[in-house]
Amino acid sequence: GAQYKVAKNRLALIALEGTRYAPIGDMLKGPTALATSSDPVAAAKAVVDFAKTNDKIEIVGGAMGDTVLDVNGVKALAELPSLDELRAT
Repeated sequence: GAQYKVAKNRLALIALEGTRYAPIGDMLKGPTALATSSDPVAAAKAVVDFAKTNDKIEIVGGAMGDTVLDVNGVKALAELPSLDELRAT
């Protein structure tokens, strides 16, 4: 349920400009990939799970709505049950 795209930092900054996600622009240094999802937990889970098996990916942070998350925030979000899991319970 998540999308993962590699992006040029300059183009990503232009796309973020004027949106509520603009504050994550400070995190765009070096090679960058962005994971997005309509379910906020799905993208975090996918990236954190992939990072456990691949040492070349480094999570630097993220955003959920207007809230900017650091690495620990993304990892904590990944531990939450997904929207579908919550609906099932």
